[in-house]
Amino acid sequence: MGIPHLALDLIDKQGWNASPEQKLRAMRNSGAVDLRWAVADSAVAPYRFIAVDAGIQSLTKSLAYAKSIGAAEDQIFAIECDLIVAYNKRNEWDKSLALYDKLIAGGKTVPDYALLAVASSYSAKHQYVKAGEILQTLFKKNPDDLDVQLALYFNYVDQDQFSQAKSMLEKLTAQLKVHPKYLSHRDFDYTSAMIEAVSFESYQEKYHAADKKLIPLLSEIPSNADLLKTAGSVREAQGMSEAAADFYSIALKQDPQDVEAKIGYANARMSQGDIPTFLNTVNELKPGYSDISAVKNAVERMDSYKEGYVTGNFVLGNGDYGSQTNNNRTSDLRVYSAPIDENFRGFARYRDLNSGPAIPVTDQGVGAGVQYTGLNQELEVEVGSAGYFRAEGTQTLNDHWAVSASYEKNAFYLFPGSLYATYGGNVGGLNLNWKNGDFTEATLGYRYWALPDNNRQQIFSSVNQRLLTEYNYKLDVTGWIGNQQNTNSNVSYFSPINQTEYSGTLNLRLLQWRDIETKKYDFWHRLYTSYGVVTQSGYVTLPMNSYGYGQDFNVGDKRTLSWGVGRTSFPFNGVKSSYTTGYLNFESRF
Repeated sequence: MGIPHLALDLIDKQGWNASPEQKLRAMRNSGAVDLRWAVADSAVAPYRFIAVDAGIQSLTKSLAYAKSIGAAEDQIFAIECDLIVAYNKRNEWDKSLALYDKLIAGGKTVPDYALLAVASSYSAKHQYVKAGEILQTLFKKNPDDLDVQLALYFNYVDQDQFSQAKSMLEKLTAQLKVHPKYLSHRDFDYTSAMIEAVSFESYQEKYHAADKKLIPLLSEIPSNADLLKTAGSVREAQGMSEAAADFYSIALKQDPQDVEAKIGYANARMSQGDIPTFLNTVNELKPGYSDISAVKNAVERMDSYKEGYVTGNFVLGNGDYGSQTNNNRTSDLRVYSAPIDENFRGFARYRDLNSGPAIPVTDQGVGAGVQYTGLNQELEVEVGSAGYFRAEGTQTLNDHWAVSASYEKNAFYLFPGSLYATYGGNVGGLNLNWKNGDFTEATLGYRYWALPDNNRQQIFSSVNQRLLTEYNYKLDVTGWIGNQQNTNSNVSYFSPINQTEYSGTLNLRLLQWRDIETKKYDFWHRLYTSYGVVTQSGYVTLPMNSYGYGQDFNVGDKRTLSWGVGRTSFPFNGVKSSYTTGYLNFESRF
């Protein structure tokens, strides 16, 4: 039961003689022992904080006793510093910080061990700057303290200061490698540091770098639970949810009570469309583990899933068509309900198209339908005015392959990125998609239009490759090849019987600002430029080019907004045709 606990029991229950000072020391030391035992608290709610609660109770009693016997001010102060640590361990960060503020206001100098707990409480409250100021002070006093180094590393990551974080993690790892086997901070050793290095790369979306560290570790320590969870986290971040679920599943078999493994598995299954597993797991863990970050994030995802949402897509165009200027506008507004059950949502849709005067097309329609989400399946079916019908769906085969199909009856639309609009057509399409993590994606697609006075078909292929990834910028290159054929060239919206396009595009995204406290508000610039050649039957091969600028906004975790404007030069009937296109897209939950 521990020497301080035994001493206190003998004093209180066995009548042993002890001075008030001796009793106070036994009471305070009992609380300190409970806090040391807290690292072994059960992971099963409601027993996670049993030792911490005992420590807080002992320290609270010792504080009251110290005041009742008129103990020295420094003795009372020491107990209050212990309570700062205890409240932080209990995740009662407001109490820890309130006590700290009280001591500072009273002119006290809080010792380093309590300051480390204060910094931890500030971090838990997302007040990373305040935490960093304390940790920098502690680091200057003792730059070789492993606990301070670890806390400062996480603080650098929290503040998006990745170069400093990398340097600190390397320093910490080097010390842990040569440190004696038994460390003062036993839950973070050299292996933990190596695993954290994987997470660090993944957090910056540097998945190749993460794999270079991850794969050798999986060979060396394949059954390490922390490594398995980290591997699952990396694969989930890459969009490889099937592999993520496998890693989390193995970790769960080792320890069925591992909360992070449970939540990780549930998140991976949710990403695959297994909604019941996700909801059941979150509802099970939410009552006892609502303070754990992984559970908090899953609860937010569940709440977001249960909400309805609205999406809007708007396009404006302007350019020359022969000797005339043509303007066009298209709108697509959809409102999705909250889930009808675990798999279905209802939705309503309004869309319109206006083009002219060179190519006059005006139409609009309303519709309604259902959206289905199941395991590796997504489907939407819509019925609208004027005989409109739409069905489109995606079947995910595995982490790398997916196939999509779509059909629209009596559709009207603006051809993507052009001036030319049409209506009254029936359109069918099929896509085969391949991806390799978050770096390379390829698509092979086919479209067939049964249009008034013309049948049109297109086969195309595109490949997108991430070239560079840093925290504040992303650079991608996309290659495209497509062939279009028409049965009738004598129509206003398209002329050549046969057309083939080869083009390449560079896309650059630059981060302007991100809120470091929530990580849910950010603002990106986006620039792109394309160049290619177009061969049209009956005409010489001519160049095409395009360039544009846009911005992307994430407003919390419920609203996104994107807009952009671009200029395109594309041959039409062997003659250069230039036009400007602008767009606005948004999504908002309610």
